[in-house]
Amino acid sequence: MAKTFKIELAVLAIALGVGGVFWAMSSDALEEEGTIAVSTFTQGDYALFDRNFEVSGQVCEVGLKAHKMCFGRSPLESQLKIGVPLPIKAPAISAEFRVIVDTALKSPELQTIRYGSTLALIDPETRVVKDILHLDAPEYDSARAALTEPIV
Repeated sequence: MAKTFKIELAVLAIALGVGGVFWAMSSDALEEEGTIAVSTFTQGDYALFDRNFEVSGQVCEVGLKAHKMCFGRSPLESQLKIGVPLPIKAPAISAEFRVIVDTALKSPELQTIRYGSTLALIDPETRVVKDILHLDAPEYDSARAALTEPIV
C-alpha cells in the first residue's frame, strides 16, 4: 500500500510540474505578445462582426454569423454620447459573453454594453460612456467618424 501511495505522489508531482511549466510558458507568451487592455474599440473589434448574412431565412444587417446572433435596432442607441452618463432608463447590462470574449481585451475598469447594433464602453460606477462603436456602419472609419458628430 505504501508503495502505491509513493507512485501516486510521483505521478501527481510530475503532473503538477508539467502544468506549472505549461502555465509559465503561456503567461510568458502573453507578455511577449504585448497583450494590453485597451480603453477604446479597435478596427479588429469592428471587423469581428459579420454583415448582411442570413439567419433563419432572414437577412441580418449585423451580428455574429457563426453564433447565429443578429443585432436589431434599439431606441437607446441614439441616446449614447461619449462623456455623458447613460440615460437613467437605460440598463447597464453587459454585452453578450460571445461579444466580450471575441473583442479585444478592454481595460478592467470598463464595461462593454450593447444596445441594438451599437457597442459602448462605460465606467460601471458612474455610467459615463467612454467609447462607442456603431457596428451597422459600412466601414470602420464611418463607425468611428460618427463619434465626432453629435448623436441624435
